[in-house]
Amino acid sequence: MDSEDTTVKVPKLKEGYNLPPNWIVEDNQNDFKVVLPSRSTPGRFYKVLVMKESRECYCECPSYRYRNNCAHVKFLIAVSQKPARKKGIQDTQLDSYHQFTEQDLTEMEFHVYDFLKKNGPSTDRALAEKMNWTINRICGRRNKLVEKGMVVDTGKVWDEETKRNVIVWGVA
Repeated sequence: MDSEDTTVKVPKLKEGYNLPPNWIVEDNQNDFKVVLPSRSTPGRFYKVLVMKESRECYCECPSYRYRNNCAHVKFLIAVSQKPARKKGIQDTQLDSYHQFTEQDLTEMEFHVYDFLKKNGPSTDRALAEKMNWTINRICGRRNKLVEKGMVVDTGKVWDEETKRNVIVWGVA
């Protein structure tokens, strides 16, 4: 009489796996978590837990709980087996591609950028007052300029009106 093997096979990453570092959202001593999008539900994401020593993968999605495997884990394993890219676009080329110029700005972003460029560093509240815009119009555009690397934090000052330290923004 054959004894049936009842051990559950857990999917594993191959040794020497290669994952983009920006995919890892939590990195602990014994494990790390990767967030991957759902293939069936737009806007839904699932965390895949990877044990560092054993390289075992566990997903929080319903498919994994049902079958002990899912599309997220399969995708992670497939991507991790690809060797690190040695050919193609170099980092310096990517840096050039991601550099924004004044022509890449929306009209309202350009107004905020141009004002800072001509008048020097300023707080959001001071920008709003001087440009005669609401603070909400300023903050959204300034945030986009910060994301694009065109405006930077130049320090903090005390704002008497809000009784708080506020950031002074300037052109990068």
